[in-house]
Amino acid sequence: MNIYYCINRLEQKRYSTYNHIYSLVNEFSDRFGIRDKKYDKTLGENEQFSINFISYNITPIMLEAEFQPIHIKTHRNFVPFSLKKLLHNSLRLPLVSPYTQNKIMHYFDFPIYKSIRKSFSVLELSSITNISLPEFFHKKSDPFLFTRNADGADRIIVHSDFMKQELVSRLFIAEDRITVISKGIKDGFFNIAKDAETIQKSREDHQIPDKFIMFAGKISRYKNLDRLIRVFAKSAPRQYSLVIAGSFDTRHESYRHAHSYMKYLMNLAGQAAPGRIKFTGYVRHDIMPAVMYNATALIEPSFHNNFPDSIAEAQAVGIPVIASDIDAHRSVCTNSVLYFSCLSEKSMAEAIEAVINDSKTRSTLIDKGKRKAAAYSWELTAPSYGELYNSFS
Repeated sequence: MNIYYCINRLEQKRYSTYNHIYSLVNEFSDRFGIRDKKYDKTLGENEQFSINFISYNITPIMLEAEFQPIHIKTHRNFVPFSLKKLLHNSLRLPLVSPYTQNKIMHYFDFPIYKSIRKSFSVLELSSITNISLPEFFHKKSDPFLFTRNADGADRIIVHSDFMKQELVSRLFIAEDRITVISKGIKDGFFNIAKDAETIQKSREDHQIPDKFIMFAGKISRYKNLDRLIRVFAKSAPRQYSLVIAGSFDTRHESYRHAHSYMKYLMNLAGQAAPGRIKFTGYVRHDIMPAVMYNATALIEPSFHNNFPDSIAEAQAVGIPVIASDIDAHRSVCTNSVLYFSCLSEKSMAEAIEAVINDSKTRSTLIDKGKRKAAAYSWELTAPSYGELYNSFS
């Protein structure tokens, strides 16, 4: 069975999507005995599956160094993109593609191009934040268009039970069309303690302080970082710093609004706790475990989340996690983190103080976190994709 991983050109600069796809292909290939034979559109095959890549909106992809072994086959379609969008989104006409006959087309986010040829389509959603919290974004999403695009998929993959319930309750998508497959965590997060040289180098490169608590993720209004900065400045001991690792979110926001919010946070940090709050900017995924390693704790204060990657990765590294008490975190983390109210500065301050001052609380959270993170290893996650693909045959 041929599997085509289809990357929307609008997603090409999203490193989190690249990391997930790259890990998925490598881990899935390892589990099913697929080996790279040649670096063209077919990456490898075995008796069950062959793996292929398509960039399906005319323009080719620029890849980082770790992606260079994988050649992306550009899908050059002679229909102009504006006309293609009109035909598909407005008139709902199917599109003919040379890649789609008797294949599984695995799309990451939108849009889905349904073919008149016999094929199966899988849509994997990494985020539904702009549907769940539209009030936080200047770019408004159309739930009707979202639902209509999702209707083109034979099966929808989400990464948590919370995401599934949101799609069912808000967009009325049938439960039996949605499959929950957790994101996998790279082995580097579980094994970073053995790599002292990388840990030291990453601390020097990013100027990481000795004692710090950490936030890791996209910087956006729904992440509640302004409240975190105020609470940290008031309640954290003076010898501790706050490290905010991540770049601002331009997926749901315009560059102007995203950059404006970033400037607001940096000004707030300079006024509330001068010299104690460090913005690292974007941190490469392969370096993130080394940056996390010496943190006293990771904090995730968001109003909303999809699958909390940073929490699972921090637990794999072996650091305690404190997180906002929201359904998205409860569905994935259960009792492995220390919860606080995302609307209460007092509750957040108490959680920070507990994890800094109480060694028993820290060790309990570390033990629970490691057990929870083990459930999200690629060894357990990759076969779930194989089962889904086999279900079409």
